[in-house]
Amino acid sequence: MRTLKKGWLLCFFLILPGHLPAQYDQEAFLSKTVIREEDHRSLYLSLDNQNLFWNNEFFNSIEYGYTLFGTLLNTSLQYFPLSNLAVEGGVHLLNYYGSSHFDRIMPLFRIHYQPIPQLNIIMGQLYGGLNHGFIEPLFKFDRFMEVPPETGLQLRYRSEYWNSDFYIDWTQLLVPGIVGANEAFTLGWTNEIKILDPDRTFNLNLPLQGLITHVGGPRDTLNKPVESLFNATFGAHALWKFNGFLQELGSMVYMALYTDLSAQKTQKFNEGYGFYPNIYGKTRWFNIYLGYWRGHQFISPLGNPVFSSVSNKYEDMAFAERELVIFKLYFNHCISDGLYIGARFENFLDVRGTLPDGKKTEFNYSYGVYITFNRDFFLTEINRYK
Repeated sequence: MRTLKKGWLLCFFLILPGHLPAQYDQEAFLSKTVIREEDHRSLYLSLDNQNLFWNNEFFNSIEYGYTLFGTLLNTSLQYFPLSNLAVEGGVHLLNYYGSSHFDRIMPLFRIHYQPIPQLNIIMGQLYGGLNHGFIEPLFKFDRFMEVPPETGLQLRYRSEYWNSDFYIDWTQLLVPGIVGANEAFTLGWTNEIKILDPDRTFNLNLPLQGLITHVGGPRDTLNKPVESLFNATFGAHALWKFNGFLQELGSMVYMALYTDLSAQKTQKFNEGYGFYPNIYGKTRWFNIYLGYWRGHQFISPLGNPVFSSVSNKYEDMAFAERELVIFKLYFNHCISDGLYIGARFENFLDVRGTLPDGKKTEFNYSYGVYITFNRDFFLTEINRYK
């Protein structure tokens, strides 16, 4: 427990000052998170549907290539008994195409309280995944299709000059007397400090992010060491806004950190870092990104594995130094309110190489298409609640 407390304190002091929007444009995959006063006593049917084909062609010694092709649906009834309170219950469904059954069926429950307009307190199913806005080396894009919805406690703060998202996702419950399980949770905090007036043509923002993944506890039944891994990132984001076909130009520079906080170390590296600059342009129809990654002994359990210094394919293989040149092209079109269609291509040129044949460059790439739908439908007004 001393290790865990150390991780909490380190996370707290590193990112205390100040929600980062996603590093790349993820608008089609984000949840609606605002409580409106005019919805008081209203009952809604909420549909959040994401249809994704995503193919990872990895030709390295870091990660296997794989394809995700399926449909995810969160459907629920959402009631606003108070002007600042929402209660929501329903079901989460996932079906991978080619499978004859649902690959994931889970109950959905969320209570969302907004004591002041800037602060939102959520318990139950979180506004998780890409809503947090982590950079890709800390949180990979397609993770929301691979793992169950995040559940726990979340505090979201939005103001003119500071956005923050603090949460704890309890990923594994350890029931007393149950053998063969480990307690596990994730603690995260994303922040964005806006230096200039957001209405200006030129903006300068400071992103600060922290993430702890913890496995094990005092009633661990697997007899494995307690593990706490910490990641953080800080940097600067400068952007220029335009009104024509070209809508935004920007530059982002991040420094990512990794530390193994565990008392008993089991990872190949105890600490590391990554330097991650990007430039981008956004238009009405497509976005272009060009980036670079220089990593040294960097590990991030939830991040895109192409940034990692350790192999998921071969247990004893590690690469202390990683160097990538990154190109991304996104097409995203809003058909109507809440309905999006899009396509993506991402290329990761591995400059140093990881294969035993000694090749110094490797082309690893991902591509996919998606259709997402997120709408709330008014059903009725209930006036009996006091």
